[in-house]
Amino acid sequence: PRGRCVLSLGRFAPRSRLPPGQRQAPLAAAAGNPLRPPWKALAPLLRPTTAAAFNHLHYGLSARRGRRPPPSATHFERFFFPLDRLRDWNLAYGRRGFVQHQCVLPKAASAAGLLALMKEMERAGLGAYLAVLKLFGTGSDAPLSFPMRGYTLALDLPMRRETPALLDALDAVAHDHGGRVYLAKDAHSTPRRLRQGYSRVDAFAAVRTGVGSAPKFTSALAERLRL
Repeated sequence: PRGRCVLSLGRFAPRSRLPPGQRQAPLAAAAGNPLRPPWKALAPLLRPTTAAAFNHLHYGLSARRGRRPPPSATHFERFFFPLDRLRDWNLAYGRRGFVQHQCVLPKAASAAGLLALMKEMERAGLGAYLAVLKLFGTGSDAPLSFPMRGYTLALDLPMRRETPALLDALDAVAHDHGGRVYLAKDAHSTPRRLRQGYSRVDAFAAVRTGVGSAPKFTSALAERLRL
């Protein structure tokens, strides 16, 4: 086994399952306005060593609460969007910002693929300051539908000189294991890898041509990936 984590599980609750004091009115979302820490002062402190120290502390505090803390009710916004409690949290990455790499791997190849992704991260020595792992169900029939039955991993990576090479290595791992990258967050992929991960690109291009949108609507991503 490699690494460790704190796993949070949630399930939508009917009103009858809520504590008595919360049944008459919806649960409050994040109380008041979001906090806005002094990001300019904190940005230089955001490094792999400090991120590792924070993760160690977070894991230790969670372990003290027990392996299975009692369930509690919380607003869905707090559960799904915890970072929204901090205003302008993206400024913590400094002036160079960050990029996010997200890919999905078929379920049968997910264990090997996720391990290979972690090895590439270790080799690069950059580390992800935020990582989100989810289990997908079956995707739709849309030509550029991203989900497939398997695991998706999203990694927030600080923008450094070494980052483009790491993105290329992560792309290679995803495609070598039968996966694909998420186009809505892509800033690096190539036309060859697009067609490797999305087998129905030509069907999408045919729709664009058929409705006459190809010469009228485009984007930097479409031009880079030759869509």
